[in-house]
Amino acid sequence: MITALRRLAIMSLTVGGLTACSDTGFQMPAMPSMPDISATSLPQLPSFNLFSFNNGPASSQLQMTSGPIAAGPDGYCVDARASDAATGFAIFGPCAALGAQDASPVMSGVYTVQFGAPQSAVITSNGAAFVDVLKSGQANALLAENAASVVIHHTALTDNVVTVRLEHGAPSPIANTQALEWRAFLDIDGRLVTVALHGLSSSPLSADAGSFLLQQGIAAMIAANPEKISAGS
Repeated sequence: MITALRRLAIMSLTVGGLTACSDTGFQMPAMPSMPDISATSLPQLPSFNLFSFNNGPASSQLQMTSGPIAAGPDGYCVDARASDAATGFAIFGPCAALGAQDASPVMSGVYTVQFGAPQSAVITSNGAAFVDVLKSGQANALLAENAASVVIHHTALTDNVVTVRLEHGAPSPIANTQALEWRAFLDIDGRLVTVALHGLSSSPLSADAGSFLLQQGIAAMIAANPEKISAGS
């Protein structure tokens, strides 16, 4: 089950290589593909021991091999064992869940960051068209493995960040997570970055709580990469 959790967490973020076109002719870029980390394992859910440090101290950030930095919401730390700096992938959980001492309690969730390929940035230059494609449903296959089951509840473009709240049909594509998911797309260092937040079925997040956590994560990403976020990225 836990191996499937890892694999489906990757699939639910993006399905690499797919494109979609809107009526305006905008072509959705190939989305960042996730690393294959299915060989690793996690303790059973819904225990809060979801993650483990890789024999290192708790950290709220992970620098990618390519240079930019992944950062999570307040009170979230990197799962060093499951993350992969070489492929631009990071996974975060509540610091307390990862065993950090004196960690403040926070709303529980699984938060992931994936950096795309160089020159994949698209939000700064075509954010409105990106949102239009998401709203049209043409890009559902980019949002989930089972495109037919996806319902998009909300999309927005604010300050060169696209946010999406979507709902997966039953069962949730990631075991022991709720059907609602919060997603963000932004450009950092000339790359399209995909951020995703999943609440736990044992303690689901409300729409507002999920949006709040996602916004914290976005703010942390921007603060961690101040020189890499600019017009045109």
